[in-house]
Amino acid sequence: MSQPEISDQPRSMVVQKPKSNIYTALLGISALALMMACLFLLLEWTVYTDGSFSPFQLWDAASGP
Repeated sequence: MSQPEISDQPRSMVVQKPKSNIYTALLGISALALMMACLFLLLEWTVYTDGSFSPFQLWDAASGP
């Protein structure tokens, strides 16, 4: 019995794309919540910096004295 030739076999299989499930929905909800939290953090930051936001101020505050 001989081995089948590699060229006789199909190169790839057609696989159906997996459907979305509850975990995909939860992942989307958590990503949205993280984006909203970042937005609220920036809004809160503007309260403490008198309405101006600069990434350099954030860097200076994080670097310490």
